[in-house]
Amino acid sequence: SYAQVSAGRDHTVLLRSDGTAVAFGLNDDGQCNLPLLEEGVSYTQVSAGRYRTVLLRCDGRVVACGKNSAIPPDFNALVKDRVLQADFSYEDNDEIIVRCFGLDGVEVLQLRASGSDLARQTSKELALQLNSDMQDPRVILPDGELLDVVCRANPNATLVTVSLKHGKAGGA
Repeated sequence: SYAQVSAGRDHTVLLRSDGTAVAFGLNDDGQCNLPLLEEGVSYTQVSAGRYRTVLLRCDGRVVACGKNSAIPPDFNALVKDRVLQADFSYEDNDEIIVRCFGLDGVEVLQLRASGSDLARQTSKELALQLNSDMQDPRVILPDGELLDVVCRANPNATLVTVSLKHGKAGGA
C-alpha cells in the first residue's frame, strides 16, 4: 500500500508504507532516479517538483535527484534544527491543536488555538516559542507549503482555512 503521493510537472513519486519509494514519468533530468537506501533506512516523506524529487529519510537526512538536486554539505545539519512538520487536529470546542515535529519525528511543540484565530498570529506564536531553541524555524504544513509563506499570501487566513486547505485535520 502507499502512504503518500506527490506529483511533479511530468513525474509522480509514491511513498510505500514500508518506507521505500517509486517514481515514474518523464525522467529527462533524472528526477525518477531515486537514491538507493542503505539497510535500515527508509523514506518518510517525498516531494516531486518540476524537474526534481526531494525525499526525507527516517534519519532526518534530505536527499534529492533531478535537475539542481545537489544538497549543500551543511544543509542536513542546518535543516535538522530549523525545519518542523506541522499537523492539525480538531477538538470538540472549535479548538485546533497545532503540533510541530522535528525531522526526527519527535514532537517539539504543541499549541492550542481557536479555529477562528488568524494563522499569521499562530505562526508568530510558534516562532516565538521555537526561537528559544531554534534559529529562524520553518514550519512545513502537511501539503509541503511553508506556514509563513501561506500567511504572507493571505494575511486574513484563519487556522481553520489553513488546516483545511494545506493540511489534514483529524480528530472530532
